[in-house]
Formats: sequence, structure tokens, C-alpha cells
Amino acid sequence: MKKKEVLSKIQELLKSGQKENIEIACIQAEAQNISKDEVLNPWLEIIDDNELIASPLLNIFSKLFSQNSLWLNGLKKIPQNIIFLRNLKNLDLAYNEISTLPTNIGELLNLETMNLSGNNLSTIPEGLRFPKKLKTIKLSGNNLSTIPDGIGLLKKLEIIDLCKNKFKSIPESIKNLKSLSDLDLSLNYINCIPNFIGDLQNLTRLDLEENAISILPISISKLQKLDYLNLEENKIEVIPESIYELKNLTCLLLGQNNIKSLSEKIGNLAKIELLGLESNQLNQIPKSISKLKNLKELYIKDNMLSIREVQKIEKLVPWCKVIT
Repeated sequence: MKKKEVLSKIQELLKSGQKENIEIACIQAEAQNISKDEVLNPWLEIIDDNELIASPLLNIFSKLFSQNSLWLNGLKKIPQNIIFLRNLKNLDLAYNEISTLPTNIGELLNLETMNLSGNNLSTIPEGLRFPKKLKTIKLSGNNLSTIPDGIGLLKKLEIIDLCKNKFKSIPESIKNLKSLSDLDLSLNYINCIPNFIGDLQNLTRLDLEENAISILPISISKLQKLDYLNLEENKIEVIPESIYELKNLTCLLLGQNNIKSLSEKIGNLAKIELLGLESNQLNQIPKSISKLKNLKELYIKDNMLSIREVQKIEKLVPWCKVIT
């Protein structure tokens, strides 16, 4: 039997609204490797409008299907009754047309990952309570300029993606996220990195590409677990000594800024594997670069380096691919 025919029979069983038929439908769907998403999608509007069947129907879906993830598309809003999916751990609502979040979304008590990238969110209600077990929030590609203070209460949050929004500053509530390891605020309008960035001492990845940052704070040196730092396409002219104290960096991207010089202390970055310095105003590279024995790729094109200087650099790091 073709998948389309199986789905049609399953939908007929669901239309009865009887618990026994709903259970049979779910079992048949799982036996045919039909995902919960495919079964549930056509029912979202009915579920949202009919509270009498919402709770039992969604509870049965949640219990009978072994998957703990849900991906939905074609939505303009999140159904209020989605909270009945008590066992849900991963919710993917990326690339819909959602403009608001239900304030009761915090009742998804087991939710660990929430992806709302590529929607139409311009605000998140201040009173919204996020699910306490969240480890990952993805909100890239929206129109957000603020996030509620309540996000700072998520003690287990490890990853937050706010890329491609309208932030002009790094939200202060983020400073309380002590478990945070990955922060993406690239493609925004941020002009300053606050001192509290140094409080996020579990960060391993920080992406601030394509903002308007001109000065880096001394406190960034406290990010001793940082492995990846992307500051490309900003307005940085001076690299502070604090950057050279980040001794666990394997990737440092500083391309497309206005940097005129680098310190000899760049040789302290012993673990660095990829160093991006392209499209700046450098006329020389420190000799201490020869200490970077793990360096695999060095980008220096579109600077003010003479041919002689480029040749000198290539001799200093013969084990490395130099892109000029």
C-alpha cells in the first residue's frame, strides 16, 4: 500500500475522534514509518480550535509515538494546545510565518531544543516563561531587538542563536547564562561588547561577525575555554592584549576590519589552526607567527603587504597554507 493511501486511512480513523481509533491510527502510522509530523500537521487547526479533543488527541500522539521531536511547517501561529505534548524534547518550527509566541510555552516541561529561526518574530512577550530544561534556542533570521529577562533563568542553556536580527547591543540577561557554550550574534547592529561578556566563562564559540564593533573589552581574556572567535566585518582598528591571552583558540577570524598592526604576542596562541586577517590594513605580520606550529590556514589577502613581506611570511610558516 502506498504511503499516501496509508495516510488517508489514518486520517479517516482520526476523524472519528474516538480514543480507540486514534490509538489504532498512531500504531499504524508508526508501523509504516510515517512520522508524527505528517500525521499531526493536518490536525493543527482543528486541535487549536477544539479544546474538547485537543488534550486527549495530543496526549495520545505524544505517548504512542516513540519520537520525541516535532517538526511543523506552514504555520502562522503556534497552537496553544501544543503544550499537551508533554514528552516533547525537540521542537522545530523554523521557516514558518510565526509572529508571536504563546505565553504558556513554558509548560513544555521536557523541551530541550527550540528552533524558531526564519520566522516573523519582532518581540517576545516579557512575561513569557521559557521551558526550564532548554539547552538550545535558535531565533536567527527574525526581527528581534530585545529578548525577555526571563531567558537569564535558563541555567541549562548551552546554545543561543540570535544571528540575523536587529540587536544593537548584547542583551544583559545573557550574562546570567553560566552554562552557555555557544553564542551567535552575527549579522546584527551591535557596536559594543559589554564587560559582562567575561562572565560567560564556559563559552567555547562566540560569533559576532558583521556588526559595528570597534572596541574589544579587556574582560574577553576571561573566556579561557573559547575555541572559536569570529569578529569579521566589524570596525576594529586595534587588537587588545586580552585577545592574545585566549590560549585555547583554534580559530580566530579578524578579516574585513581596519586593523593596522598585530602584537608579537600573537605567538601565544599556540593552538590556533585557522587565522583570518584578510582585508585589513596590515603592512607586516609579527615574526612570532613562526611559533604557531598548529597553524593550517592563514588568510592575509587584501592587506598592504609587499610581495617581499608575503614571501617572508611564507618562510616563517612553511607548514601552513597561506592564502594571499
